[in-house]
Amino acid sequence: RQLLEAALTLPQLVGESLDEYATRVIEDSKAQTLKAMERGVECHTAIEEYISGVLMGTSLLYKEHCEKVELVLNQYGIPLRSGKPERSFASELGYGGKIDYSHDSGTIVDFKTKAFLDKKTKPYDEHLMQCAAYGYGLFVIRGAFYPRFRAFNVFVGIDDCEVRVFEHDWRDL
Repeated sequence: RQLLEAALTLPQLVGESLDEYATRVIEDSKAQTLKAMERGVECHTAIEEYISGVLMGTSLLYKEHCEKVELVLNQYGIPLRSGKPERSFASELGYGGKIDYSHDSGTIVDFKTKAFLDKKTKPYDEHLMQCAAYGYGLFVIRGAFYPRFRAFNVFVGIDDCEVRVFEHDWRDL
């Protein structure tokens, strides 16, 4: 999508060959993609700091996003500030990961960022599989057995400050 947008918004310069133009479009799309990734990382970092109670620096730009995430998750009974951000685990089955948010009550949350949220914003099968693997690896194998842990994908719109929550049904996990 980023490549298409670059091609549609960058005019071909007078005297520029098609190959030169294509290279410039590709470089622009890569730069835009990198910028979007950096904003996503900044928002993730802000949420992590907010959970820890230490929102500072660049993260302050996302304070409103963090407050909205907390407000929406409260509606699901998830106490954002009493959970653990960026919790690492290693499973006895030979895999591991880092969960964006977990609570010892048997809840995990994976945050996803996008520029804008629209009606089509929803988790992919891979998001569900990630939640299932993380929840199983953290809660089932490590001794804190929650056979029906709660797993969520939370999408955060960076430009529109929208938050959308998807709780995965246990049968799907």
